[in-house]
Amino acid sequence: MERDTFGEIAVPSATMWGAQTQRSLQNNRLAALLLIQQHTYSSNCRNDSRTYQAANQEDAFEGILRNHLKRVVFHGIFELCPSAPTDSQNMEVPSNVADRDYQSPKVGTPAWLRCGVKRYLDSGDYDSNFTGWPGDNFVDVAQRATHCLRTALVEETLRRAHGFGSQVTLPGDLHAWTHNKLSPMVYGLFPADERSIILDTLACSVVFLTPDNIAEVLTQQTWLSTAWDLANTYLAGVGAPALSQEATDIVGLSEETTCYVSMAYFEETDPSADFVVHEAAHVFHNCKRATVGLNEGRQKEFLLNVDYYKRETFAYACEAYSRILSLAAGVRQRQAALEQHPKLSLPPDDRVDHDEYLDILRDATSAPNGWKKILRRCAPG
Repeated sequence: MERDTFGEIAVPSATMWGAQTQRSLQNNRLAALLLIQQHTYSSNCRNDSRTYQAANQEDAFEGILRNHLKRVVFHGIFELCPSAPTDSQNMEVPSNVADRDYQSPKVGTPAWLRCGVKRYLDSGDYDSNFTGWPGDNFVDVAQRATHCLRTALVEETLRRAHGFGSQVTLPGDLHAWTHNKLSPMVYGLFPADERSIILDTLACSVVFLTPDNIAEVLTQQTWLSTAWDLANTYLAGVGAPALSQEATDIVGLSEETTCYVSMAYFEETDPSADFVVHEAAHVFHNCKRATVGLNEGRQKEFLLNVDYYKRETFAYACEAYSRILSLAAGVRQRQAALEQHPKLSLPPDDRVDHDEYLDILRDATSAPNGWKKILRRCAPG
């Protein structure tokens, strides 16, 4: 314990500062967390082998600073890291620096900043306290560091993707394509007076990651960790090397009502897979009715009420049922298609009970409106 004019405070034994510095660090952190509570729309977090939904409090802190406290003008990565190269392969500490210094460079030095940039590019990890980064105050430091890391990510992503490209062409009218893709599910789940509003919302929510928009997507992305995942999703979609061998191989990811999709979507060979339908199903339980202009009620805050522990089951069931409907017209054909499903693939997610999942699909394929059956089986209570 250490003491200052405000009283005693616990100071970690490994640190070399006293009570006043420790109290300052805690107060800055508490202010950031207060901003999160005021401005963060959802605390739900999901992270599986196929999709992600943003994110955590550390990223929320960074995003709040970026979106709600824009008071600093930035001039690029070289202002913060004058000697930092844009190519991550050249971000090694000079060879004349001892191994000990490479592992732990002096805080705040150019070597320290280069290591922070390289760590983020190689793994997506970063120090959310931005220790050692330059700036006039805590907010200024966080904004400058975030800008530096994001700029490095964009440059490295473009460098790796140079010379690569998908051979797939996007639909000419993406809005109409998405509308047609999701119409069966929306018509099956929502009353007639709400369908057009929800379809228009979903049709505008799908963003395919292409060479034309990837820099803008990464620059405007709120969360640093999500931006890193998006960069790897894009690189995989164009056949370029990922930022890390540990990067999760995903078709896309969603954040709030936006669904980012790799061009690899159009090369999917699994007959039961449809990432766009899967993520649209997640939008239903994440998006509040008021967000799209629909009336809310005490029991109708979100577009659909789905049990928290069955959200993945609901999304995978909607995905598979959508594919079954596209391949089979009648009840017998749908049931025959379902019989083949377990032989080909089942959801690669531990949160989905395969027996329950298949039983839900059996109910759905036997019913006039299978979508309602899926929703009823995944509803709370």
